[in-house]
Amino acid sequence: MPRYDGHLIQRYRRRAGLTQAQLADLLGRQVSTVARWEAGSVIPSAGLLGHIAAKIGCDPGGLYSPDDADDPVTAYTRELAEIGSKAPPLTGQQWRELAALVRGGS
Repeated sequence: MPRYDGHLIQRYRRRAGLTQAQLADLLGRQVSTVARWEAGSVIPSAGLLGHIAAKIGCDPGGLYSPDDADDPVTAYTRELAEIGSKAPPLTGQQWRELAALVRGGS
């Protein structure tokens, strides 16, 4: 199954030309928090991953590494990432609405 990989936050952050301090500012977080995400010692919530991904220019699914390249979940995640890369990034409100739908709310 795909697993969270903090090093991917670092990779995309650098590609976006952002420092840890700049990303922290954009997200209203401490620099030390960004460093812990990147080190993998703290895993951001699913909702926060959406915000992080939007700021660093990737799909939230892109912040997960597959354990097994042949895993059907990995293939599905890649397919979603490809679809997501063609769509504009979601706003914070859109992420909250999506999360509510996934949880079964309205």
